[in-house]
Amino acid sequence: RGLTFQGSQVSAPDALPLLSTGKLDVFFGPISAGVFNAIGAGTDLAMVAPTGTSTTLSTWFISTAALGGEEYTGPEQWKGQTVYTSTGAGSYVLISLAHILEGSDVQLSDLKITVLPPDDVSAALTSGALFAGIPPSTKLQNELLEAGDAVRGPSAVWPEGISPFFIFFGSSLLHDDPALAQTILDAFVDLYKNDLQGDYQTGPMADTIAKVLDYEVADLPTLIPLSWPADLSFPEGWAENAENVWRSLPDVLSYDGSIADKIVDQALIDQSLKNVG
Repeated sequence: RGLTFQGSQVSAPDALPLLSTGKLDVFFGPISAGVFNAIGAGTDLAMVAPTGTSTTLSTWFISTAALGGEEYTGPEQWKGQTVYTSTGAGSYVLISLAHILEGSDVQLSDLKITVLPPDDVSAALTSGALFAGIPPSTKLQNELLEAGDAVRGPSAVWPEGISPFFIFFGSSLLHDDPALAQTILDAFVDLYKNDLQGDYQTGPMADTIAKVLDYEVADLPTLIPLSWPADLSFPEGWAENAENVWRSLPDVLSYDGSIADKIVDQALIDQSLKNVG
């Protein structure tokens, strides 16, 4: 399709102003209240696709140092503890925590929420600076368990069929060059439909996947396969759920009412599905 991408690592908090000002075209990362607030304020920013989801729930890992010799027994132990998010109180991780804490005496407001890059989670769990976190890769999770630095905690709960990570387009595509935005999304639809379905981890994409994940090709079948929605669909009600959780915390959402129907550029998705066929 004649597309060339220049990739770089950008934190979620930094990505938002870069997308809004046209200095970043495409972002792979988590949703946050900041994204909702920006869209609520009229910024040219939209989600255009979910990423891969797994039938195996992500698991929170509990720091053995933070437990101080005690066993992990349940949500009550979270009260007053420090947990990380990449974007503060407006992180999508809090949707997971809200579900985990349901039925206990602990509320989201009882937690100490700290901002931390995902790559620093493992070290913070090892030292006890964090009570709980979700290391960003299976490899890091296994290393923590094998070293005895963490134990498995509760499963992270996301709306069924959705990942906490998404693909976003910024103003440089949506406002300045909508034709290019369509071309790029067409390419993603093509990738999802034709390269990331079925047993894709052992198919033609295996060499590329192994290189990106720093795995041997022979080890790829041991990884949990992700399901990539060929129609780029989102579960019904997921955005409303996010708004409800963030509204339970003070000063997180800066707009009134709901903008759940404005978060995803469904018209762009629908056109790409027609274009790719």
